[in-house]
Amino acid sequence: MIKNLNLFFLILFLTACGNTQSESASTDCTNAFAVISVLDGALLNECGCDEAAGTSTQAGETFTCTIPANKSVLFDYSKAKDPHQIISVGSPSFTSSPISQSSQSHKILSHVDQFVSTGTYVFKDRFLETLQGQIVVR
Repeated sequence: MIKNLNLFFLILFLTACGNTQSESASTDCTNAFAVISVLDGALLNECGCDEAAGTSTQAGETFTCTIPANKSVLFDYSKAKDPHQIISVGSPSFTSSPISQSSQSHKILSHVDQFVSTGTYVFKDRFLETLQGQIVVR
């Protein structure tokens, strides 16, 4: 019930670009969201990308999530212990996330961006630069 309520409020209130969620991140997908888990040394497509759910890449490999225009991507940090910050690289760009650290008293558990325009949005983790990927908006 709370998980569904969190998703409802996430959809309702986080329609603008660059929103951050500091409550428990939900991995439920809708047609409006794709969820990418940022793990310590890997990226995981939980759901919502055109690529098969469960697809993951290790540091040094390039992660790809293909989505239609106007879809949002939630970067989920809830399973990570190390600090992470997904930063946009190049153009087109999206809003980079705040730093997520387990030692923070108010830990950032996820970050949402909506991708309106077509293009390839490249990103990397500020703390583990070989953890990299791209959002391909069709």
